[in-house]
Amino acid sequence: MSVLPNVTPSSLNSFDSAQFEGITHLFFDLDDTLWDFKGNAYIAHQIMYEKYELERWFDSFDSYFTIYSPKNLELWRQYTCGEITKEFLSVERFAYPLRQVGAPESFASSMAVDFLHYTTEQNRLLPDAMELLRYVRTKYTLSIISNGFCEVQYKKLRKSGLEPFFAHVVLSEDVGSLKPNKAIYEYALKVNGITPCQVLMIGDSYDSDIVGARNAGISALFFNPHRKEVPDDVPQFFALKELLDVL
Repeated sequence: MSVLPNVTPSSLNSFDSAQFEGITHLFFDLDDTLWDFKGNAYIAHQIMYEKYELERWFDSFDSYFTIYSPKNLELWRQYTCGEITKEFLSVERFAYPLRQVGAPESFASSMAVDFLHYTTEQNRLLPDAMELLRYVRTKYTLSIISNGFCEVQYKKLRKSGLEPFFAHVVLSEDVGSLKPNKAIYEYALKVNGITPCQVLMIGDSYDSDIVGARNAGISALFFNPHRKEVPDDVPQFFALKELLDVL
């Protein structure tokens, strides 16, 4: 596997596009790489906070969201590791904050359904995502690789206008393997009919996208807008528009 040099804003102007010689395909993560999951989900939570009149139990929306967010991240980590089911994650992330304030947990199941609906009604993309895709599709074949739930990921792609850019959409539920397991990457290679040296993975999760791709022998670029600490040998960039001068 070839290891790309560390990509930073200060080095992009001198970055040699020859580094990508032989790359014919790009694999993209979806949530918070192209589709603004955090922003769209936040709006969905605000809608549900009002619908379920959660102010009866929480001091404010922020107090509710402060309890929800870390628990949701913990549950997603457990789901990715195969420790819990999708069904448990979907309901427990809402049952937990309700439980903390003595609100009826019976709301949790309907909140889980509503959340998926209201989230997919939002179509905000990350800045420059559409411009980047319009550019790279003229040079590469594009695919999505995502751990997101099937019933929402396809809707996100369709409603946001992203669907036409991608030759393949590889979802963990369809494959039976979650990132960072190399099996999902090997499946994506197979459906594209390519070898690892022909593709570059781009995503915002170090563990799922970068470590996962490398496990499958695929080079990867880490989208790191929040400047998280990562090993020195991890190629990273901080805004999607930076890739316009590189790819």
